[in-house]
Amino acid sequence: MNGQPVRIFSYAGSEGQVFANFGAQTQEEAKLRLPDLTGLSPLDATERMFAIAEEGEEEESRLVAGGLSPDEARERVAEALTLMDPIFSARFHALTAAAHATVLDAAAATR
Repeated sequence: MNGQPVRIFSYAGSEGQVFANFGAQTQEEAKLRLPDLTGLSPLDATERMFAIAEEGEEEESRLVAGGLSPDEARERVAEALTLMDPIFSARFHALTAAAHATVLDAAAATR
């Protein structure tokens, strides 16, 4: 805001690591139902993301044990936990585009 970043988030999916987590969750992130990592260090944010993914895997196993097919279980879990691929990937890319537009707007405002 006023040329200052309000949110910086950097995540490398190939490494499963958060490199930067500055500022509060944005409205765009909330609309995409991404996990709220506000106030967490990059290490803690990484650990939280892994915990969410693990919770999803455990729930998926419970659903399969309860009689759902693996595909049905995966769909149900993906609806509840948006960190599961490929849904997270699509939402993350949409978030990245929205964040990039916000940075460009902030940079233009300082000129």
